[in-house]
Amino acid sequence: MSELHKELSRIEFEMRENSMTHTPVENEMRFYEAVKRGDMDAARTLSTPLGGEGFGVLSTDRLRNLKYHLVITVSFITRFCVEGGMERETAYNLSDLYIRKADLASSPEEINAIHSELITDFTERMAKLKNGSSYCYQVTKADGERYCGGTRAFGAVPFKAVPHGNRAYAQSVHIEEKDRRRLPDAEIFPV
Repeated sequence: MSELHKELSRIEFEMRENSMTHTPVENEMRFYEAVKRGDMDAARTLSTPLGGEGFGVLSTDRLRNLKYHLVITVSFITRFCVEGGMERETAYNLSDLYIRKADLASSPEEINAIHSELITDFTERMAKLKNGSSYCYQVTKADGERYCGGTRAFGAVPFKAVPHGNRAYAQSVHIEEKDRRRLPDAEIFPV
């Protein structure tokens, strides 16, 4: 038997003897789904402190163990939020920022504060997304042709007036803030 298998057997024996278990997957999924829905009350209720009961031991160094758990948490949150409609690059960049912030942390208290901050941040962003508080530009076909350098289509979606309240279409022709400068007469409206 390899050393890894021996260690696994020892850990499983100790956990059984001490009636210890990892957090049930269903509980974790309820938490991630709450963040994805933008449900702050549920996310706070379902959130558990890093390194508490039900968390595995990923490192014998307490601070490193918390950092590893934070990376796992923000990685799952990121994927759930992308699945829930958050723009992929925004989600991944936000995740990277929190991981780098955690990397610089020098105490368990800092890690727990970052953990709380990232849960609040992602959940609030999802709530805004679900409540239609994001902004998109209404773009006419002529604007699109100017933006695309005279072409009649932007990707596979031809430009036309974006109907107010049509979130799916508005998101399909979303233009980033930095590109708005190229469309000076674009109208901003809440989606």
